[in-house]
Amino acid sequence: MATVWLAHDRKHDRDVAIKVLHPELAAALGGDRFLSEIKTTARLQHPHILPLLDSGEADGLLYYVMPFATGETLRARLEREQQLPIDDALRIATEVADALGSAHAINIIHRDIKPENILLQGNHAVVADFGMALAVQQAGGARMTQTGLSLGTPQYMSPEQAVGERTIDARSDIYALGAVTYEMLVGEPPFTGPTVKAIVARLMTEEPRGICMQRKAVPAQVEAAVLHALEKLPADRFGSAAEFAAALHDRSMTSSGLAMPHADGMLPGVPRSAFRARRVAIIVAMAGASVAAGWFAARLGQGTPSHDGAPTITSVLAPLGGNFGEQRALALSPDGRRLAFVFSSADGARTLWVRDLGRLDAEPMPHTDDADAPFWSPDGRTLGYFAGGFLTVQDQNGDTRRLCPASIATGGSWSASGLILFGHRGGLSTVPAGGGVCRLVISRGAGFEPRGQFLPDGKRFLYSRGFLLDMAVADLDGKQLGTVPVRASEFSLAARGYVIAPSRNDSRAVDAQRIDYTSLSLTGPLIRLASAVRSQSGIHTFTVSQNGAFAFLPGGADRPYLEYDANGQLRDTVRVEGTWSLSVRPRAAGPPLVAVAGNAVGVWLYDLDTDRATKLLMHDSTAYVPNSGGGSTYPVSNANGSRLVYATIGPGWCRIMERDLATDAERVVLESKAPSANQCPLPFDWSNDSQRLLVRRDTSLVILPMHGGSESQEIVRPGRLLDGHFSPDGRSVAYSSAETGRAEVYVQT
Repeated sequence: MATVWLAHDRKHDRDVAIKVLHPELAAALGGDRFLSEIKTTARLQHPHILPLLDSGEADGLLYYVMPFATGETLRARLEREQQLPIDDALRIATEVADALGSAHAINIIHRDIKPENILLQGNHAVVADFGMALAVQQAGGARMTQTGLSLGTPQYMSPEQAVGERTIDARSDIYALGAVTYEMLVGEPPFTGPTVKAIVARLMTEEPRGICMQRKAVPAQVEAAVLHALEKLPADRFGSAAEFAAALHDRSMTSSGLAMPHADGMLPGVPRSAFRARRVAIIVAMAGASVAAGWFAARLGQGTPSHDGAPTITSVLAPLGGNFGEQRALALSPDGRRLAFVFSSADGARTLWVRDLGRLDAEPMPHTDDADAPFWSPDGRTLGYFAGGFLTVQDQNGDTRRLCPASIATGGSWSASGLILFGHRGGLSTVPAGGGVCRLVISRGAGFEPRGQFLPDGKRFLYSRGFLLDMAVADLDGKQLGTVPVRASEFSLAARGYVIAPSRNDSRAVDAQRIDYTSLSLTGPLIRLASAVRSQSGIHTFTVSQNGAFAFLPGGADRPYLEYDANGQLRDTVRVEGTWSLSVRPRAAGPPLVAVAGNAVGVWLYDLDTDRATKLLMHDSTAYVPNSGGGSTYPVSNANGSRLVYATIGPGWCRIMERDLATDAERVVLESKAPSANQCPLPFDWSNDSQRLLVRRDTSLVILPMHGGSESQEIVRPGRLLDGHFSPDGRSVAYSSAETGRAEVYVQT
């Protein structure tokens, strides 16, 4: 906003810094208004705030004067050291929070907290440019848009500031200070990117990566406090800077204190009214090498939520060149932020990988060959698993210890007191996590290896006894204390006393129900969590975190499509044959949600509200060549669902047809000869204005005009093109290509 000059105040014989606003900015603001607004800043008197000494106008230039700081900026120190000592970072954060609290008390918001505005003098932090962003905005009003100036710095900007909210309160500064503290500890801000748009996109859609997994020496309460300050919603952050400062030093502050979903399955912050205008469904084709992860803990709660919102539903792809391991292959960290999984590469090797769900890529864990059945320590810093016939644990430094022999492992459970319970061929045993005596507490039943998990008190555990017997509860000596009426070989315990296990009436589904840990009885309704979970030899592949994140390997032999409503709740399992597309139509035009599927028999319309299927009769029945790659396929509807294009394939020829669904009239859009069905042009998408069609032809995407008047446009990529779509405004195309060896998404204007 300004050019900074070192000057000498002759009257008081001292050096000062004069900040002169850029002329175009000064012209947009107007001198009188800016000088009037800046008076507010002059009221600030605090040892950690750089005071305003003077302000004025000279020859049309607006300026303000501040003391000359003899130290350096926090930015300069970060560039030199990258990561600060933890004590220094906490001291700086606490002093800045103290300064913010003083300003917030008189309703002054900084709006641009960043390392450049934090000066280090005499081992103390001093905040500069307090209230300048507010003064500029208040003075400039609507004219600010003419200058192209963005008030705030993207890496430290709160989500509400990034989207241009007019009302910004103290919690925006708390977010920025959280981001600065994150950078002091980790070495970079929570979100980075090559452009402002990229940073803001990550800011709005991703969660910050955990601090402790990047720097293990950071205390857990510090990580929890910083991540709490970085919550997307102002209501979920600390209410004051003083609360943030106190939490940094409060050892009782843990990640369990972070905002969790509310009791109806909804995360706070997204108004339910946003979804009431019309029901929109999302159908997700869940490939074999993916994990669906979603929040369900709040659904299992009680009481009335204070906010409404949408839960998080995520799809996680396995790394390139392999698949997720089967059976006991997944483990969510206690806070639900990380997923450990067994990865089977193409050569058959099995290793453990960990993915932070706030990031795109997973990372392999060293020295985990032939690993299976991972499980986490209560603090999420250490992972247990079974490999080479041993129960093994590995911490964040990669230090690995073998604790006990264990073959045919069924998994482990780690209590808060540091005791590990694990199942194996001989039964259930315990061992101290730090090493010690391995003790058998439950002997194996006939032909069955039990699985056990600690109850919240850490003194009792629930364990399975096979498909024919109820699960039992025992103490640490193995004495049975009672039974729970659930019969399953696999189960997990989640927050609020819920047991998650395969359904008794649907071999593909997983259900949840609450347990009364006193009476050992089931209470409340049975809740269906997922209706299509991968299973092998009767063992379902799923995991649940202590705070209620649920992940599972979806599928079954027929790999169904899963339908979610706009709130992220699983509505149904839709089995649509063939290649399908989704059409969203106005109610006046017919059923609002229709899946259009094509195969060698014909093209069908599936009404997802009534589950009815209607076959569309094609104009040339001889086109269908069953079992030889022929038939009708790749149906795509226009924006309002009134017309349809599809590919029809015959011996040595291909056509793309357009059909009016109201009159059944058809016409040929494109006709070509092809020796095989694989070489036929296929429609991918139809622009919202119905004027252009996106077609794949060999290794090219072609944009075809639907009604003449312009030439076709070709986008050529090496490798296999997998899919393509127009942007809503029709100005760009997004498509997936396997040119690098893995499927990746590209965008091109």
